[in-house]
Amino acid sequence: MLLTCLPKSFFSGDYRVLGTSVGDAEVQFGACAQPSRICLGQDALAARMHGWLMGRWTLEKEGGGVCVEARQPRLLRRTFELHGEGGDFTLCGLSAFRCRYDLFSGDERVGSIWPAHAFTKRAYIDCDTAVPEYTQLFAFWIAALTWRSAGAAVAT
Repeated sequence: MLLTCLPKSFFSGDYRVLGTSVGDAEVQFGACAQPSRICLGQDALAARMHGWLMGRWTLEKEGGGVCVEARQPRLLRRTFELHGEGGDFTLCGLSAFRCRYDLFSGDERVGSIWPAHAFTKRAYIDCDTAVPEYTQLFAFWIAALTWRSAGAAVAT
């Protein structure tokens, strides 16, 4: 199923996601140490980064239970291991020169996340129906974090 991620405005880093099974979703990035929010239907989930160099992120329900946990085994690699209620997945950047990420379940590619082109914040998520939508949105949040940090590094 193809999801379309549209920036809320030209200056905003937040996204409206079209095409989910429950209508529109939102991905909101928190400032500094504040948690980000992923809103899917009536559910508002908190996406948290645990320390700058820990390589660990979680997607948590409002009650505090973890839905998905992501770990980056090697800090300088664009590979993330996602573990959660919907299964275990690996999010891999295809190359250092491309922004596209593929999502794997074992050795099988089950999805992709990519920006529309180099001059826009618009992006797409295309995953099998076996991948829960909150896992797809969390994987997009991680990919968008890397795109934002790469853009900030180029700007300095």
